[in-house]
Amino acid sequence: MQTRLIKGNGEPVTLNYLMRQSEDKWQIIDVFLSGTISELATRRSEFTSILRRDGPEGLLQALGKRVADLKAS
Repeated sequence: MQTRLIKGNGEPVTLNYLMRQSEDKWQIIDVFLSGTISELATRRSEFTSILRRDGPEGLLQALGKRVADLKAS
């Protein structure tokens, strides 16, 4: 599945979705930005880095901050 977004400056951005059928429903399991950058791999790498540097508590704090930032926007 593919979605095309237009940024505020008019630049198009393409999102491709990797989907898997589970029982009777389809689920998105990864999103590729501009067809090449895996969001799953990006987040996994980011979270692994935080875990190694700051441990589980650091990851929880980073996720809490991200949630707070999303709620504020």
